[in-house]
Amino acid sequence: MRYLRIRIFVGCAVLTLVSGLVAVNAAPLTGDEIIKTFAGKTSSFKTASGATGTNRLSKNGKARVRIKKPKRSTDRGTWRVKGNRLCNRWKKIRNGKELCYTITKIGNRKYRTSTGAIITR
Repeated sequence: MRYLRIRIFVGCAVLTLVSGLVAVNAAPLTGDEIIKTFAGKTSSFKTASGATGTNRLSKNGKARVRIKKPKRSTDRGTWRVKGNRLCNRWKKIRNGKELCYTITKIGNRKYRTSTGAIITR
């Protein structure tokens, strides 16, 4: 019985380690994968600086963001895929400058951007 518990414990530890390595070594999404995953859908996010909110990327290239923290606000803009990067431009955020970043899947419906944000779909 004790031998069985040890085998189960070791098996769980190995699975945890392997799943962690897969997430760490995952490649960024391709442009097609970005479109398939995010176009026409709403996602929630948390940035590296702690801002949270939701983001809607319409299939027609328009985008809407609702920021919850640090201060409630909204903005509208556009989005596009450039190579394997998602690019967005907002009317108010970043003074209208476009930002492009890669997106890597890190779990079930969880993604990390190259800017450090976590996206949940």
